[in-house]
Amino acid sequence: DCNPGWEKNPEAAAFTQVDDPTCCLKQCVQYQENCTGNYAPDETKNNIVGANKETCCQPTCGLYECKSSNHTLIPGPSKIVKFDEASCCEDKECPNFRAKSPTDWRGCNSKLTEEDCHASFTVLHNNKTNA
Repeated sequence: DCNPGWEKNPEAAAFTQVDDPTCCLKQCVQYQENCTGNYAPDETKNNIVGANKETCCQPTCGLYECKSSNHTLIPGPSKIVKFDEASCCEDKECPNFRAKSPTDWRGCNSKLTEEDCHASFTVLHNNKTNA
């Protein structure tokens, strides 16, 4: 019999040695700590025979390619353990907006230079709903 984290190798049934590396196949539970970078551990695969990222891990958004030409990967994509457009992608304009700074001025007028205007946004307040 094989120890935990190993599964009997049917091709080694006639072998007389009893050590796990000779007679058994590694299960993904032994590989989970290697699920790094653009891969994340996937405990649901622990009992599957395997010893590579493709078999044992979950891909993160770091491996996803946005399908829409209007989309780009979200920031820090390898931190998101999903693999779909809604989770991994955002509008191409979002990175530009994140680079802008809030301003107290209501709109671009003589108070801001054109350059400052393009580098900022105004936080609006709804007086009716107080939001």
